[in-house]
Amino acid sequence: RKVINIVLENVNHSYQSKRIELTKNIQSSLVIKGEYYSHFADLLRIFLENILKHSLADVGIIPTEITINQIDNWLNVDITNDFADIKNANAVPIMGEKIINTSKLSTEGKSGFYKAKKILQSDLKCDTNDFNLYIENDEKFRVSLKISVENLVI
Repeated sequence: RKVINIVLENVNHSYQSKRIELTKNIQSSLVIKGEYYSHFADLLRIFLENILKHSLADVGIIPTEITINQIDNWLNVDITNDFADIKNANAVPIMGEKIINTSKLSTEGKSGFYKAKKILQSDLKCDTNDFNLYIENDEKFRVSLKISVENLVI
């Protein structure tokens, strides 16, 4: 929870006229080892900055929700905001409800998604960690991360 608050404060200070208002729904009491905090902070920063970068709003508050829960040895993190706030929505390649093939991220640029995948798999030391991007009911944009906690918790 603390890392979320720190990253949110830093991201919001990066933009003068708009900010994220984050609703947190955390259903896990895991304590992550300190050596992995910076990696979690980087992941959150990448996805929260993208919300601000690609928002249509020039000013104001962007409502966003983060949901975290644990199922067995997996930590599931979902970050959701209104899809209507995303610039160039027509440029997003829609493949069913999943909107990006994360196996081809090395060819895209500037979103930080390639770096996020590297952090998930290399820095967090699990090749099966991953994330997907979704559009839900043409209304919500959701980033869904799946992270193995097997070696990350105290």
